[in-house]
Amino acid sequence: MTTKEVTNAHGILFWNSTHCLRDAVNDAFDKAGYPHLKPRPNYMAVLKRTAQQLVRDYLDPDSTLRMFALSGHESEVGVEVRQYIKGEKKNDLPHLLSVGVTKDHKLTILKWDEQQRQHSQHYLEERGNEILQHELKYVEAADITVSIAALIKHTHGFMLRDGGSVWYCPVESLGPYEAVAKHLKRFGVILNCVQFKPELNDALLNNIGDQLIHRAETVINGTVDEVTHMMESNKRMKPNGRASRLDKITQAQRTVEANSELVGRWAEAFQQACSRAKELVGEAALGQFASLK
Repeated sequence: MTTKEVTNAHGILFWNSTHCLRDAVNDAFDKAGYPHLKPRPNYMAVLKRTAQQLVRDYLDPDSTLRMFALSGHESEVGVEVRQYIKGEKKNDLPHLLSVGVTKDHKLTILKWDEQQRQHSQHYLEERGNEILQHELKYVEAADITVSIAALIKHTHGFMLRDGGSVWYCPVESLGPYEAVAKHLKRFGVILNCVQFKPELNDALLNNIGDQLIHRAETVINGTVDEVTHMMESNKRMKPNGRASRLDKITQAQRTVEANSELVGRWAEAFQQACSRAKELVGEAALGQFASLK
């Protein structure tokens, strides 16, 4: 760990997400000033839960089910539900129902055998839409966690434990996190923050600095390895690939810059490594492979 002088207080963040009303979560992020980080509806997950309930209620209440994503149809997302039989291949499993979500967020029946059913397709679509709209009123815990993590990243925090359960954030950047925490507490989503001063726990601070170095270097080294492999294979990088890689590098730069007191002089060397990585990404996007010769 590099010698450093740290004066500001710090925060360790962790939380307990739960199934929550979407309007409540949206209001929390609006009031925190980060409306663009609100959880987006996960239509595939919602559609799978809707399809499963439809099958259980009206088609097959007892069988083990398997679901498969569909593509190549008019709906935005689609799911195929089949009865699971051990040892059978996917296409040999009995088909029960295929459903999709249209551009106007309505459920549509894509495929089923009406002759063997007690209810009409219209009835199933009406019931399915009731289930779908009810599901869309809520946000799952995992989706809330994704948005909270994005919020912490935007305020220069970073993950301390793999799996996303514990994060670090400088105290001066805690405002948005605390605003979301205050609003969501009424709905059972508990966002915690333990603050400490550096002189009270130097070992913990050293560990946090080491984590910052590890995660920042992982981003840069991983990007360089990916791009180098592409260049060695004479593959030109697509524009969206270039943009996403540059975004990752820039995010890592900003996080290190905002927390430079945690890592001392290492931060300067890291910024140089970021510049070299950006140059390499640019060369790959242009199809220039001279740097590898």
